[in-house]
Amino acid sequence: MPAYYFYHMLCIRSNHTDPYYNLAAEEYLLRNSGREICMLWQSKPSVIVGKHQNTYAEISYRYALKNNIVIARRLTGGGAVFHDMGNVNFSFITTGESDKLVDFQKHIKPILEFLRSYGIDAHSGSKNEILAGGRKISGNAEHIFKDRVLHHGTLLFSTDLHALHEVITGSSGVYKDKAVKSNRSNVINLTEFLPGETTIDSFVHDLNNFLLNFFSGEPYAIQEDEDKEIQNLSRSKYEAWEWIYGWSPDYEFSNHIEIGNFKAVVRIQTQKSIIMAFSVESEFLPARKIMHLVRAFQNAPHTYETVETILKDQGMQDVIPKENWDDLVFGFF
Repeated sequence: MPAYYFYHMLCIRSNHTDPYYNLAAEEYLLRNSGREICMLWQSKPSVIVGKHQNTYAEISYRYALKNNIVIARRLTGGGAVFHDMGNVNFSFITTGESDKLVDFQKHIKPILEFLRSYGIDAHSGSKNEILAGGRKISGNAEHIFKDRVLHHGTLLFSTDLHALHEVITGSSGVYKDKAVKSNRSNVINLTEFLPGETTIDSFVHDLNNFLLNFFSGEPYAIQEDEDKEIQNLSRSKYEAWEWIYGWSPDYEFSNHIEIGNFKAVVRIQTQKSIIMAFSVESEFLPARKIMHLVRAFQNAPHTYETVETILKDQGMQDVIPKENWDDLVFGFF
């Protein structure tokens, strides 16, 4: 029996493009189903950080907010990834022996075979990624729950690579933390290796059929009772600020803000993304205003909305020109 053999699988094609729902579906099925499962899904534009990352440090928060890119955290470790409708996500949820659950090559094998059936010379890299033409087309990560493992990965088909690079460039400020850092990679879309008439819909259709045959699987639709639980998990966990940002390891942040003639140095210390200590140094601000800013930021959540509200309440719009207001607020991230 080949090392990559799986038992009979239920194969799901998710019709949800909400990354929160699909991430919740992975966790729900991992924890509550005893079946072997594969799931294909796509997301509207989203940046997904790894479980042990500092969200703000790994993404361009400004670019994400300005371009309506959803910010999410997943259950698995590893680095930040970008999803859009030009990307395909695959998830395998399997049961195994406790000391043999982590096996990236076992789970990557079916994807490699599929890509090769498409005429793409793909192979796995040293960091469990999938490469084609020497560049990355897929990142992979795993999470263990008891005797179950979730393995999932991306497949860049026709992703907006400009948006990908912009949103995962990281913050312009300096973060000090013990979080897992992303490894920036040279990526490429699969369309570079395929005939021009190949669409993502046909690609996903073929991938789904390949996996059904590979696993001797059967199509499966998430049931109504499962859907209800998944939606509850999506709302209570994956959409929650406490998970997306509050789960970040404690961090220190500093940034030199220069807007026209105005200059300031901002320093922030957090626990669970709550500001525990704040300081600002600027010869352009009177001592009294600095004192009020320090008090206002104490125990405030480190969010755009909170920072903007505090800065407005403390009269900073009288210091910074209206057209540069966003430069000031985003200088805190």
